[in-house]
Amino acid sequence: VASSSSGDVNIKKDDIFQLIQAHQEKAARLPAIEEIRTVLDRSLRGTLSTFSKVTDCF
Repeated sequence: VASSSSGDVNIKKDDIFQLIQAHQEKAARLPAIEEIRTVLDRSLRGTLSTFSKVTDCF
């Protein structure tokens, strides 16, 4: 019977997370409008924020 410590599981999770993150950095992104359409199409409700990051209060 093989056993593993919780530390081993955390290391494997970290490795998987790093692989996913590396893939996402290299992957092509949809144009913003297509990304919004996809999110709204797959949900019951959606909100599109138009607050600017340029404004200090946001």
